[in-house]
Amino acid sequence: MLCDDDAHLRVVLRGIVRERGHEVVGEAETADDSKGLVATSNPDAVIIDLALRQGSGIDVGRMASAQGCRVIVFSAFLDSISDTDFADAVIPKPDFFALEAAIDALTMRTASGDQWDRGQPDRRASGTVSGRPLPPAPVEPPDAFYQALDTVQPGDSLLLIDVSGGPDAAEALAIAARGVIRPHDHLMLRGPQVALLLVSGSPDAAFAVAARLTTATESTPYGGDWQWRHHVFTADE
Repeated sequence: MLCDDDAHLRVVLRGIVRERGHEVVGEAETADDSKGLVATSNPDAVIIDLALRQGSGIDVGRMASAQGCRVIVFSAFLDSISDTDFADAVIPKPDFFALEAAIDALTMRTASGDQWDRGQPDRRASGTVSGRPLPPAPVEPPDAFYQALDTVQPGDSLLLIDVSGGPDAAEALAIAARGVIRPHDHLMLRGPQVALLLVSGSPDAAFAVAARLTTATESTPYGGDWQWRHHVFTADE
């Protein structure tokens, strides 16, 4: 379900969702209409802008989450709104790459709860981005991640995030991390640690990802519960 007051943007969102094999069961541009659609259409997931007409997008998100919906916040007003603990992913507009990655990541979660079925292939089309192969899944098995490490190029960055809350908190953080990195970046879970390989980026890529991840998780239970370190590869490594 799409909740945004911009009709042109809903056209774009509709295309993104359908490209990934999902059905759009409803669209709304006001908070009141959004609540009504959540109640009647019972969507599996909601993409919601926080700045809806006739009410609060936060209220819609909380209602959807309480009903068991996956909630992706896609909004330009994140700097002034920190109350997003109901969301599975928080993406700043207009980062469509991050939105696509978040949809793909949430798709990989099983119906039994918050665990991803990491063995399934990614729904994204195969191919390359910037001449680099796409990851085989939103969260990669160790052998695939290490294979990507074997082919690093100068300028690639390895970002390691240690989550003191343990493996469950790390998996929750990985959902947010998949939503703020690009589709061709790599992600692996290793116990209480999330490992990211940022490819074809700038030397400051790790700092940018860490800043976006801080914003995306600041209102979650694990928001201040992680630390990160990084390494930028050089030509002789």
